[in-house]
Amino acid sequence: MQKLPLLFCLIGLFSNPFFGQYSTTIDSLCYGRYNVGHQVETYFNSSIDYQLNPYKGALPFQVSIWFPSAEDGQQPLTRDNYLSGKLDAKMKQVSDSLDFYAREGLLNYGICINYKNLSLRKPTQKDQLLKDAILNLPCKASSSTTPKSGKWPCVFYHHGAGGDALENLILCEYLASYGFVVVSSNFNWPSETKNTEISVSSDYEKENTLFVLDKIKQLNYVDSEQIYYVGHSWGAQVGLALNNKTSLFNAFIILETTLEHAQMSEIPKYWPDLHEHIESNKANMVRPNYVFCSKTFWSKRKWVTPRYEYFRTLEATPQTFITYSTPLGHAAYTDCGVIRAEFADTHKQKDAKIIRDQYNVYLEMCSMIKLILQQSVKGQQTDFSRHPKFIIEELPQKTYGI
Repeated sequence: MQKLPLLFCLIGLFSNPFFGQYSTTIDSLCYGRYNVGHQVETYFNSSIDYQLNPYKGALPFQVSIWFPSAEDGQQPLTRDNYLSGKLDAKMKQVSDSLDFYAREGLLNYGICINYKNLSLRKPTQKDQLLKDAILNLPCKASSSTTPKSGKWPCVFYHHGAGGDALENLILCEYLASYGFVVVSSNFNWPSETKNTEISVSSDYEKENTLFVLDKIKQLNYVDSEQIYYVGHSWGAQVGLALNNKTSLFNAFIILETTLEHAQMSEIPKYWPDLHEHIESNKANMVRPNYVFCSKTFWSKRKWVTPRYEYFRTLEATPQTFITYSTPLGHAAYTDCGVIRAEFADTHKQKDAKIIRDQYNVYLEMCSMIKLILQQSVKGQQTDFSRHPKFIIEELPQKTYGI
């Protein structure tokens, strides 16, 4: 494993106007009819050794699972509840380190970036108070062990290299309220030498992803014929590497891999392992890709509209490019990067207008992802006319070498 820093691209400015009184997520998103339950399962991959004193043994995966719940009237979880899940005593150091990592990520990369002047500052006491307010924010899910009867389509979420399994809580809960089982695991681990650092695998074959997927398929309430992949950043890159004829995922929703803006000559330079894997597998990448992206900073700090040059070479892959017409920050594809907008009226933020705009787009993106998944489960084409703010380009599959 290689150590990777916590990095999010600086978030860009938005030009679309904010309208009226700001709404909370529950008011802004129309949640589905199902109560949402949540539980955590820990799976151990005995083929990989891992050590973080005092634990020594198989590599642990702490997997959050959201589902339509048979229980009603339960106390909703807060973000602090989510981040305080403890394992047994021998795993305490691992669990505490993952907890610390997620909280620090929220503070440093969700709160301490001033999007107005693209600067990153050291946390202040006021930032700590805002973090506490976010952690105490009620969510939609309740702790539950009883899914509703039946088999439900499944969404497999994969976080980015600088993220964690709980980086997209709103999306996960939202999809579960519409009848999906949603799973999200840690795919990074506390460093064995320094537990405040995280080690991330650079292996794009992603045996770890397939290990967790195999465990999820065994859940008696998951429809193993209807499993969809959603990934952000590094997690989205892993999705590209998993797309093939025999893939167990029906489709891939790709949230800004960071390859979308790159020129062809830059791909082997900056992503050599992924490039090598895809080049040897292009003819087999036949599952649909839905690629979300927007304008961003790229070369010489200029705004660049994504051209999807590399994606256009994947001729065996049915693809839909979903582009927001104004800049969207890399972290704004996760609620961790924009959730502080909930407190723009109560906690002074110099970039309040910008973060609200970013948040509104994030919520609209959640709605579009839900629409894609619902219509994919039904075997229907997605009607994108409900989301006119997104520019849609659909590329049909070209059958070569298949």
